[in-house]
Order: sequence, then structure tokens, then C-alpha cells
Amino acid sequence: MRAPEAGERTWPDLHATPSKKLREPKRTS
Repeated sequence: MRAPEAGERTWPDLHATPSKKLREPKRTS
């Protein structure tokens, strides 16, 4: 269940695991 890159900004990524944000920095960029 991967949200679109544009939607990832509004996605509950802040509530998700920090490791997920660290392994997907280039994807959100």
C-alpha cells in the first residue's frame, strides 16, 4: 500500500517508523 509521491507528503509518514523515512528520503524528494 504505497501512496503516490505527491500524497506521501500528506501521508501519516510522521506516525510511521522513522527508519521508513530514512530509507525513502530520495523518494520523497
